[in-house]
Parts: sequence; structure tokens; C-alpha cells
Amino acid sequence: MVRERTDGGTFGGRRKRKEEAPVGKRVENLKENRKKGISMAIVLCVSAFFLAFAAAIVYTAGLLTAEANERLEQERCYQLAKSYAKVLDTELTSYTRKTEENSTTFYGFASRFLDGRYAEYDPGNQDNTVFYYQPVAVSMPDPKYGTIKIALYKETGEEDNTDLLSGTLPAGSGNYREKVREVENYTIMQYILTVEVIASYGDSSYTYSTEYYRKERYPASFSHNGTVLVWNDENWHEGNTGGTIYDMSQITEDTPVKYTLDKSQAKETVFEPVYEEAGHE
Repeated sequence: MVRERTDGGTFGGRRKRKEEAPVGKRVENLKENRKKGISMAIVLCVSAFFLAFAAAIVYTAGLLTAEANERLEQERCYQLAKSYAKVLDTELTSYTRKTEENSTTFYGFASRFLDGRYAEYDPGNQDNTVFYYQPVAVSMPDPKYGTIKIALYKETGEEDNTDLLSGTLPAGSGNYREKVREVENYTIMQYILTVEVIASYGDSSYTYSTEYYRKERYPASFSHNGTVLVWNDENWHEGNTGGTIYDMSQITEDTPVKYTLDKSQAKETVFEPVYEEAGHE
């Protein structure tokens, strides 16, 4: 006798197997699942790419903004340095003689700077050979637009002709008129003045440099064997134009007339630009 089981089987017999899908159907299911997995991976990769790309755009935009701001600061410094250099250039080139009236101008200061005991520029000792000029406050730009610093230094130029400050006139010239006139019109070029305008704004700065030759003419005095002479018409006179006519037979090649230019009494002082630099950061 065989007893039935509640699960549909029988005691003492084999349990019924659950029906399984055909092999072809299972292969298709595996392929479908694989496609879904690949699609999900692609979606994740694309999403990661767009996130990285968006982050790169934001980063690049930040860099561009920072670079743009830096360029704007540099341009502001350049314009400020250049414009103030032109102001100083105008002051330097507007006068031709040192007077009490222009003594408080940049022209007056530059003249005293070159005449004074300031050391000549030494690249190896800039702390003691570069000097700074402080303009009057009213001529300075508003600090919110940037700050200005002015550096000065002097150098002896290649055109230095200070050897002409004293000398002799050739003997036997007869009429000394042209020689005297030539000496009285000697232009002495001793120093080069460099003016650097340093403009700063934010983290940027710009230096605009201009070099000037200072050219001066000085009154001349003449003498012979210790006697002061003044040329008038066709003769040397002792002391002044109304003095006794000097005996020119005493003037020989061995004892010529001497001249001296008086640097302390310049009758003309001009600053001539010789080099203008676009500037450097």
C-alpha cells in the first residue's frame, strides 16, 4: 500500500522535479542581463565624464577669471606708471635754467640731485646708490587707483665731456672773438639721470624708466699769467671791458690764455631724453 504525501509526492517514491526553462531560453536571459550590466556601466561612465567635465569647466573659468584680473591689474599699473612718467617728463623739459621759482619742482630736485654728493649708481650696491623722490601729495594719484614710487640714480655718460671745463686758447690767434664765443657756448654733458616710476596695484607692479642727459652751459672766465682778461671787440682788457688793453705780445705758445667754466653758476640747464623704456614688471 502506498501512502500519499501532502506535498503531492508519495512515500517510498521519487520527488517530482520542478520544471526547468529550456537551455536556449536561459542563454537568452544571460545575454539580456549582460547587456543590462554593460548599459549600466556605460551610463555610470558617461555620468562620471560629465561630472569631471563640469568640474573642469568651473576650474578653467576660475583660472580665466584670475588671469583676467591679473591682466587688468598689470594694465592699470602700466597706464599709471606711464602717465606719471609723462608728468615728470613735462616738468623736467619745461625749464631751461635753474631759478628760485622752479626750485620746488621735479626739475629743481633733479638738478640738486645731480649736483649733490649722491653716489653714482652701482648695480652691486643699489641700497646706497638708488634714491627715492617723494612728490607733493597733491600730485600723487588716489591710492584706490594704485600707488607710485619714484627711483632716481645718476651715472656718468659715455658723452661725458667735462674735460672742456678748463683749457687754453691757442696762441697767435690774433682775433680771439670766435674762440671766446666757442668756449662760452660749450655744452657740458656729464651725467645721465634715470627716472623710474614704479606703479603698484594689488599684487601687480610695473616700472617705467626714462633716461635723460643733463646739458649745461656755464659762464667762462679768461686769464693770462694770473691777470683776469675780458675780450672786447678786438682786444683783451684787464679786469673788465673798460680796463686797460692787455699787451697781447705776452701771449705765447708756452703761456697761452687760460679759460675756466664756472659750474656753480649754470646759465642754462636742460634735460634731454635719450632713452625711454616701455617698462618691466
